[in-house]
Amino acid sequence: MQKRAVSVGGRTIADAVKAAQQAEDAGFDLVWFNDNTGVDGLIGLTAMALNTKKIGLGSGIARAFVRACTVTAVAAADLDEISEGRFILGFAGGTPRQNQVESSVTVAHPVPQMRELIEILRLCWAAHEPQRIKYDGRFYQIDLRQFRRAKVYQPTIPIYMAAVREKMLQLTGELCEGLAGHPVNSVRFIQEFIEPHLAIGLRRAGRKREDFTLSTWILTAISNDRAQARREAAAQIAFYLTTRSYSHIPDSQGWTKQRMAIQEAFHVKHDMTAMIDAVTDDMIDAMSIAGTPDEARKKFEAYKDVVDLPTFQVPGILMDQSRREEAQKLMFEVFGRH
Repeated sequence: MQKRAVSVGGRTIADAVKAAQQAEDAGFDLVWFNDNTGVDGLIGLTAMALNTKKIGLGSGIARAFVRACTVTAVAAADLDEISEGRFILGFAGGTPRQNQVESSVTVAHPVPQMRELIEILRLCWAAHEPQRIKYDGRFYQIDLRQFRRAKVYQPTIPIYMAAVREKMLQLTGELCEGLAGHPVNSVRFIQEFIEPHLAIGLRRAGRKREDFTLSTWILTAISNDRAQARREAAAQIAFYLTTRSYSHIPDSQGWTKQRMAIQEAFHVKHDMTAMIDAVTDDMIDAMSIAGTPDEARKKFEAYKDVVDLPTFQVPGILMDQSRREEAQKLMFEVFGRH
C-alpha cells in the first residue's frame, strides 16, 4: 500500500504538534514540518517526536547552507535518538537571493558544495563510536576531535533533497534516499523533467529506481465551496511562481506567458489580485488538488503511479487560521487511512 505524508504548520509550535498528532491518528505515515526564518523546524520536530508515537517525522525543508554542517549533523543525530529512528532530514540549498537576503550567506556553487555537505553528514553519522572527523574539501575544512552519535536507531539518517534544477536533481539521485518535490510540480513535470534527471544520478551511483523514494508536495485545497478551494490553490501557485528560480517549471509546460504575468504583477505592479488572476484553470488542475472532497479523491488518482510518497499540503495564501484548520481537517479526512 502506498505511503502518504502531510506537511503541517500552525501559529505556534503547540498548534503544529497538535496537527502532527491528528495526522498520526488519521493514519498518515509521515509528517513534514517546515524550517524558515520564522520557525526552527528542527525544534518543532523535537516537540513532535516527544508527543507522537509512530508517525515518521521529516524536516520539510531544512535549509542546508545557513547552518554549519556539523551543527546539522548533531541536530539530525539528536532527532534520530529522540524520535527512536523516525526522523528524515529534508534538505534544500535555497535560492541564492534567499540565502543572501535572509541569512547573509553567499553560495556561489551550490551543487558541489551540497555534495561536500552530504559527505560530511554521512561521515559524522557513521561515527557510532567516538572518533575524529576530518574533512578537507573545496568548501568545508573540518577537524572534529571527537564525534559520535549518542544512540543509533538508523544506521544512517535518510536525506530527501528538495531539488528543482537539473544538476541538483542528478545529485539527489546519486546521493540521497529520496526527493522532496516542490509543491508546483505537476505529474507531467515529474515525468518529463524530474524522473530523467534523477535517473542520471541513480545510474552514476549504480542504484536502481526502487532504491529511491520520489516524494512531492501536492497543494491540497478542499472545500465544499469549489470556487473557494480553486482560488486558494491559485493563490499559492502564483506565490511560488513569483520566484524566478522556478521559472523553468511553468515554462516547460507552456505557461511562460502566465508566469511572466505573475512575476510582473508581483515584482513590478505589486498587485496580488492580478498575480492570482494570471493562474489559469489548467495550471490549477495540473499543479494542485483543489475542489470538493469527491473531486479531491478523483484528482489524486493521477499521482498514484507517479509519486512514491505523496505529501499533501494545505495552501497558506488567502487562508485565515480558521479556514486553514478547516482545510487541514478535510485533508486528513479525505486522504487519511482511518
